[in-house]
Amino acid sequence: MDIIKKILGDGKYEVELKEKFKYNNQKNYLKTVSSFANGNCTGYIIFGIKPISKEIIGINNVKKTYEAIFDKINTEIQPRLVPVVEIINIEGKNVISLKIVPGQNKPYYYINSENAVAYIRKDGIDVEANELEVSKLILKRKNN
Repeated sequence: MDIIKKILGDGKYEVELKEKFKYNNQKNYLKTVSSFANGNCTGYIIFGIKPISKEIIGINNVKKTYEAIFDKINTEIQPRLVPVVEIINIEGKNVISLKIVPGQNKPYYYINSENAVAYIRKDGIDVEANELEVSKLILKRKNN
């Protein structure tokens, strides 16, 4: 619980809360993974907490969800990115914390059956990076 309280109350991190993990629609969190990896500060996606009320509801079948998160990031985020994924028990309920540190190989793309898109974070929202923004990400990579 302490780590979740720190993440939520610190203000140093970008945080995205997800009530559930949707096996049939993972685009939403994968866009966020791309934008956090392309960003300038560490981001967290926490599954099992309601976004507005911050009520802890937990994740059912946490092992299956944990494996699905890793699988999708490995196959649909390029270049390869290795986030820190933790299962945290809070008040008898399991939540999954996904920590994404800004990557060294920017831009990071979310690749699906339709196309490959780099996302960036603007005012707490994941948006498609335009051509100029992608060029800036490439320049950042070259200057590191």
